[in-house]
Amino acid sequence: MAVISESEIKKMKRGELNEYAATLDLNPDEFKKVDDLRSAVFSSLAENEKGKKSDAKDEEATTDSKSDKAKDSKKANKDKGDKKDKKPKVKPNPARPRHLRASKRYQDAYAQVEKGREYSLEEAVELAIKTSTVKFDGAIEAHINLGVDPKQSDQLVRGHVVLPHGSGKSQRVAAIVPEKDADKVKAAGADLVGHEDLLDKISKGKAEFDILVAHPDVMKDLSKQAKVLGPKGLMPSPKAGTVTADVAKTVKELKSGRIEYRVDRYGVIHQIVGRASYKPDQLQENLDTLIQAVKAARPNSIKSVYLQKIVITSSMGPGIKLDLSKL
Repeated sequence: MAVISESEIKKMKRGELNEYAATLDLNPDEFKKVDDLRSAVFSSLAENEKGKKSDAKDEEATTDSKSDKAKDSKKANKDKGDKKDKKPKVKPNPARPRHLRASKRYQDAYAQVEKGREYSLEEAVELAIKTSTVKFDGAIEAHINLGVDPKQSDQLVRGHVVLPHGSGKSQRVAAIVPEKDADKVKAAGADLVGHEDLLDKISKGKAEFDILVAHPDVMKDLSKQAKVLGPKGLMPSPKAGTVTADVAKTVKELKSGRIEYRVDRYGVIHQIVGRASYKPDQLQENLDTLIQAVKAARPNSIKSVYLQKIVITSSMGPGIKLDLSKL
């Protein structure tokens, strides 16, 4: 058996730990928690180490005559063949599938989704609502796999779109504008509006908002707060559409359901398109609007399949794969 260090054992996931425990004659099913199984592995290794030290002392105490007999016996066993000496391999217990390790409520929802089937947009939306079993108004999410390489700057898919019925998530919008535009932006629905006073609150960490919109004329002053806003993902950007000359229009769109989508490092877009309390046709319109926007944002350098897979799911619900040929 290969020697594995303690640090390597600590990094093992459940499946790998199950296999290693089986080689130590431990039954992984007896341990519900992975920490308990890992402790049992360490204990078994410690006992084996003590046994090895004890055996080493016994071997040193043996006489030359017993050593000769052991050598003769070993030679005889070798002649009989190595197959008889080999011990049967212990088959490790494989880790159970994720849905079998989840709650009974999730398993009931999972059973309603036909394995391997691709659903039309209408069927998928209705099933997503049906499989939302949480006690709160769960979100309906879209996960879009794209055939892009996010490491390439020209393949970083990003944009914004106004969902017809909103995402169901209320957003606190702050705006930094010249004083002459303050009243107009307030009327558009901004939660916080200002210039020098708002910049001062941001520097002190007293301003609370989800999205910050800025006029190009104030970006020079706002750049001083980049160290505060940047790590939080709140720094306005022209690519995100949050640096604009028409701040009032942007604020109105954000309050009425405009969302920003962006591909992650794995080439997937994750976006909320509504709530389980929405009507099916409302979710269909929101989802179709997002898909069409992502299609329109296809980089020119992409020569292979762009839309590879789309899965929608409810909060803590199973994934439902869409039939791309019907979109």
